[in-house]
Amino acid sequence: MADQELSYKNLNAAVLESFPFLTDEACRDIYGYTEGRLGPYVLFGDIFNRYVRQYADLSTDEKQRVGAFLERMAESPDGKVEDLLTVEVLPVFLENQAINDAYWQYLGQRTRQLLTAVRFKVRSNVKLPG
Repeated sequence: MADQELSYKNLNAAVLESFPFLTDEACRDIYGYTEGRLGPYVLFGDIFNRYVRQYADLSTDEKQRVGAFLERMAESPDGKVEDLLTVEVLPVFLENQAINDAYWQYLGQRTRQLLTAVRFKVRSNVKLPG
C-alpha cells in the first residue's frame, strides 16, 4: 500500500501501515476504532496529530516518514484527502514555530504549498521559510 495512491477510502489503512504503532494508540484511546467505525478525521485529529506534536522526541527518520506521508496525501487526486490534510493536519504545523521548524525540511513541495495556503486562512504567528 506504500506505493498505492491515497484515497479517502484507504487513508486509515495507509497511515496505520506506515505508522503501525498508531494502531495500539488508536485501539487504546478510542473505543470502537478496531471495528473501523471511526473515519480518518478522528484518526488524524486525535492520534496522528498527537504523534506529530511529539517532534522533540522523534528521530530524523521519523520526521522524514511524517513528511513523506504528508506529501503522499498532498499529491492525492482525491479531494477529500487534501481537505483532511488542510483542515485537520496542517494547522498543527502552525501551532508554534518549533513544530514548523522541526518538520519544514522534511515536507515536500506540494505539502509546503498547501501549508502556505493554510497559513493565510488561520491566525498564526508562525513564520514559514522562504
